[in-house]
Order: sequence, then structure tokens, then C-alpha cells
Amino acid sequence: MSVLVEPLSQGPEPGSPETILGGMSQPPHLQSEDVDERERGIEAARLPVRGGGIFDDAEQAMVYLLDTTTFSDLMREDAQTRARLTDLSSAELTVENRSA
Repeated sequence: MSVLVEPLSQGPEPGSPETILGGMSQPPHLQSEDVDERERGIEAARLPVRGGGIFDDAEQAMVYLLDTTTFSDLMREDAQTRARLTDLSSAELTVENRSA
């Protein structure tokens, strides 16, 4: 007996810029008002900023953070944000699931 295991698709790697951009084009397609309402909720829950931080050292590597504003811009089909994300390599972009 032998077993052959093959991936279901040869698509881009999970968390890659291609995967994120592809996911943004999938349903549900949000209206601009939906994004605005989401941003108002985020702003209302925002905590005050504290001075100083772990990235104050100039020797630290650059980290690209896909925050809520980035996803809002992508949902609004902002060309500049899409171009910046497209220019990143998979090595420069890390997506973490922190919901667990």
C-alpha cells in the first residue's frame, strides 16, 4: 500500500501579500460606511499612548504591521496601500493570529 499526499492547491503561501490581497477581494464586500463605522468603534476603544517603547533602538529591524488602518485602506481599494503591500516580500511580512 502507498499513500500520496498532495496539497489541494498550489496557491500563494498563507500570510503572503498575494493571499492577503486575494482575501480582500472575496465576499463580503463592505461599503465605505461599514469601514467608517468600524474605524469609529476602534477609535472609541483606543487606549492612551505611552512614551517610550521597544522600538526606540535604531538598530531594531523594521517591522511591517498590518493594522486596522491598513485593512480599512485595502477595503477602500486605496492604490498606494495596495502598491506598498504588493512590493513586500513574504520575508518582510508576517501575519499572526492572536485570536486564540
